[in-house]
Amino acid sequence: MKQNSLILSFIKISRKWFYHIISILFFTNPGLSQYTNLDCKVIEIGPIRQTITNMATFGSGFTFCAYDLPYTRHIDFNAIGEIWQPGWSEYPKGSNCWYLNFAPWIGAKRGNKTLVSTGGPEWLDNEPAYHLTYEFFPTSEPWDTIWVVNRGETVDIPYWPNYTGISDQDFICRYNDYKILNITNHIPLYLDVIQVSYSWISLEFLVHQYWIVPQQENLSDLFFGYYADCSIGCATTISLNQGVTDEYGWYDEQGNIGFEKDLIGKGDDDCCIGPIGFKLLTESPSNSINWTWVDGSNEGATVETIPNNDIDKYNLLKAGIKHDPIQSNERGSFMYAFGPFQIAVGDTLHITLGQIYGKGLEGVYENSDGFLKLKQQNYQLPAPPPKPPLRVVIANHQIILRWDAQTDDINPETYIDNNRGDGITMPFEGYRVYKSTTSEAGPWTLLADFDRTDDDIGNNNGLAYSFADVGLLNNFEYYYTVTAYARPDSVIGIVQLESSQSANVRLAIPGTAVLKSVGKVAVVPNPYRGDAKYYDYQPSWEKIGAGGTWTEETRRIQFINLPNPCEIKIYTVAGQYVNTLQHDDPSRGYEDWNLTSHVGQAIASGLYLFSVKDLDNGEVQIGKFVVIK
Repeated sequence: MKQNSLILSFIKISRKWFYHIISILFFTNPGLSQYTNLDCKVIEIGPIRQTITNMATFGSGFTFCAYDLPYTRHIDFNAIGEIWQPGWSEYPKGSNCWYLNFAPWIGAKRGNKTLVSTGGPEWLDNEPAYHLTYEFFPTSEPWDTIWVVNRGETVDIPYWPNYTGISDQDFICRYNDYKILNITNHIPLYLDVIQVSYSWISLEFLVHQYWIVPQQENLSDLFFGYYADCSIGCATTISLNQGVTDEYGWYDEQGNIGFEKDLIGKGDDDCCIGPIGFKLLTESPSNSINWTWVDGSNEGATVETIPNNDIDKYNLLKAGIKHDPIQSNERGSFMYAFGPFQIAVGDTLHITLGQIYGKGLEGVYENSDGFLKLKQQNYQLPAPPPKPPLRVVIANHQIILRWDAQTDDINPETYIDNNRGDGITMPFEGYRVYKSTTSEAGPWTLLADFDRTDDDIGNNNGLAYSFADVGLLNNFEYYYTVTAYARPDSVIGIVQLESSQSANVRLAIPGTAVLKSVGKVAVVPNPYRGDAKYYDYQPSWEKIGAGGTWTEETRRIQFINLPNPCEIKIYTVAGQYVNTLQHDDPSRGYEDWNLTSHVGQAIASGLYLFSVKDLDNGEVQIGKFVVIK
């Protein structure tokens, strides 16, 4: 594919983006003065959640990433105080098992210069801290962002007109190594790179494709590779300050697959179900390619302390297989690369990476075979049914789910799939009902599976269009999703064809109807105990805050059986005023309070009084509750 020639001009970006890029771009080098249109998206349509940016790196989120990532933490980047939102890669989605970031490197000879452009953060020799060395950036054009295109959807991307979605959800972006000047120690190769990431609802791998186009000079002996800081473990233990670094990497020379896995025994063993695999592909003949895999602490050439000059970086890219069986640093860092390629100005080098997960090593190998088979089919995959038209009914101690198709709804049972190998064009099979007491990302518990009875697939218990989840705690948060699934395609070998869980999530809070007047207002829990870990309840009563830890501001008591509208006033037993809560919501009869006063101070232990005034009729109820800290 040839990249369209574009006349690009740098324009000043909107003020809301300025503060986002200043923390990423300008602290790296005070001399940087160009503008760039940074963007961040999250792949999560299937079993893998992963952050993606349009500056070449995967699995690193930034302050500008407008997404509710699991937590925000603060890292002192050379006393800058950068706010860092780690998205990384999570598999299975909702498990809190994270695989740290990785990014492409491209090294080549341009004229008499040997140069390397890097796409992510790296440990540098003689640097006291994690150092950002991003060298790929998009332009400042508003369309030079991350485009999200669903299967079969056609959009006009300026550098790719009439782009049609291939996977269930494609992520398309473009960046280069020459539009941002004055990056320390960086001499560009003058490359434009178009990157497309494929994700599927039911597959346990992602596919990343690259089209690399030199813009000024022919490039010789080009090597393409990935540097990764692939620490693996539970989200609560992966931290630059508290990291559990017990990873092990190895390379399958016969299959050309690199692996990283989490070792057993350092406290982060209970969330990850398998290793991660990386497989690079190109159209070049296999006998013309040299492979590189460097991990651990081989002969002092660690990939945890990356060289800080292009010559040594290039030598690392083409180092060959240098696996260290001891891997004393146990960091999970590695370099995986291949080449050399010869590429002229205007020509395009096309490279594909499979990022592969699975249940155990056997599962990764199985999914690697599926990735290769899917590539041979030009990524044409049978599709799962559309999501059911889910509706939620709130009741006392129960949630009722309904998904019968109404007049204007898309009916999953009538969808047609012409990409199946078995020739069955209407393959709908059944519905599944899931519940989570944790978050909209799961983990999910299967509540029911309703399967058609006119075939020999599944349990044949019959289709249903409603489900009542009873015996719930009122005023607690529950998450539900209903999916539709198709029969397996035995010819192609695709077993799991189920609509996205995340695309149909509903938050539901059971409870009684709003009362018509005061008289039955109560406080729960009463007494409130400061030593109780309410955030550990299932479902949780108190939430973990944005910093990944429980804080005083996340305490919670609840006034229940409220009329609407009403006013709640809180006093100490001595009559000292504490706070006022206004309740005005016709859909719920409760109101939360975080146990802070009207001036934002945490209240002390003691007996407290409250009054609730019905603002419609003026009636007042008085009560009391106890706080024990």
